[in-house]
Amino acid sequence: MKASGNRKPKWITWMSVGLVSFFTANLAGLTIESVFIREIRANTVTGDVYSTPDEGGQIPSSPVDSTSTDPGQEPAAPTDPAPLPTAPTETPASEPPVPSDAAPVTTEPTAPPPDLIPPDPPVGFDAEPVTRATVIDLNWRSVADAVGYVLYRDGQQIADVPGGTFYSDTSVEPNNTYVYTLRAYDAAGNLSDPVSIRVESLDTIPPTVPAVIKGKAAAANQIHLVWSPSSDNRGVSHYNVYISREGNDFILIEVTDKTRFVHQGLGPGIQYQYKVQAVDTTGNESLFTRIVTIDTPDDRFNVASEPLPFSVSLQE
Repeated sequence: MKASGNRKPKWITWMSVGLVSFFTANLAGLTIESVFIREIRANTVTGDVYSTPDEGGQIPSSPVDSTSTDPGQEPAAPTDPAPLPTAPTETPASEPPVPSDAAPVTTEPTAPPPDLIPPDPPVGFDAEPVTRATVIDLNWRSVADAVGYVLYRDGQQIADVPGGTFYSDTSVEPNNTYVYTLRAYDAAGNLSDPVSIRVESLDTIPPTVPAVIKGKAAAANQIHLVWSPSSDNRGVSHYNVYISREGNDFILIEVTDKTRFVHQGLGPGIQYQYKVQAVDTTGNESLFTRIVTIDTPDDRFNVASEPLPFSVSLQE
């Protein structure tokens, strides 16, 4: 650029390295001179700049110290100018970091379906022989999948037997009949079909006494007996026949389920006595009948050795 008017421009040699500028000026013979320095920011730039005085003879302020007019003295190095603002650098969007040791993905276990299948019914359900008046012992065999058994008596639950196959009912009364029902259950609470049995508690009631007993000698060595039947709440099992000879102790000579008895092999002219008792299915014994006394005929009266047709009737 040329200076305005007739003034000749003065040359300034200027060099910039980075942000630090160095210059030399030949200003000899100038009275008032304005110096304008254009700084070109580059790695290394050199060039010439024209300068002219401004109006009013004032030297504008400059970041460069130019008060020295000594041509043989290097000007002081300027201080670093304030850094120019820099445009923000856009950071490209990036994917979120992936952890190097990511935890494995887990899923909740699926719950198994509910168990709705009941176990099989108990097998071998039975009562042991009743020997006590107030006790009934029950037993059965275990079944697969069952963890316990529920026991009912006459429709009412009386016991829960976990894992066992035996139960003793100690709350029964004698001379009764009970219906026991058993059901198995599994861990899910499913109940099996029921199985039932009928059990009679201990019978303590004896049969009735045979009301009538009669007998006759059919021959010198044979006697026929007959008696009326007994009755019992559980049933009569049999009759015991006892005999005494010539007033001695009675001994059991016959056990029969009939209501008659023929006694053979007797001696002639001997007195025999008989009595009978009934026994029920539990083993209870009735009282004895009255004693019937019968004499066999004596051979001296020529009684036939072979027995004659003979029968005893309770109506006689």
